[in-house]
Amino acid sequence: MKIMIVDDHHTYLAILHGIIARMESTDIRDFSDPYEALRAAAAEEFDLILVDYMMPKMHGVEFIGRLRKIPNCEELPVIMITADEGRETRLEALKAGATEFLKKPVEPLELRVRTGNLLALRRAQLKLRSQTAFLEKAVKEATKELEASEREVVTSVRRQHS
Repeated sequence: MKIMIVDDHHTYLAILHGIIARMESTDIRDFSDPYEALRAAAAEEFDLILVDYMMPKMHGVEFIGRLRKIPNCEELPVIMITADEGRETRLEALKAGATEFLKKPVEPLELRVRTGNLLALRRAQLKLRSQTAFLEKAVKEATKELEASEREVVTSVRRQHS
């Protein structure tokens, strides 16, 4: 699963990367610049994003708001991580579209468990998306076959009445 970590503090970025890297089947991309992270989210598909709240160029809530406007990122699981313990910050992040909210310093086991849960949710989303696409294709094919059969019947009836 492809995970994006966005944090302007390089040390904390490395800490988060190290915690997540211990999980199986993860491909992690680190970003210290939120604008670069948004460009990457628009260009490639990620399965989970961890974002810091306090960043000088763009705070995490604004990042999430912009992320949610990118096609295919509307339902992407996002964990907001911050040292700010204020209720308003949590509510603001959740309203912007954060899926989870963790306080710094992050407890490694809690981060891995929450990340694992959100990745399981993402796998289910992707499976549902795939099944939906398969069913849409099957319905289109069945509709074409039905239309072709109807044309054959109409043509046959016309010949018989001619």
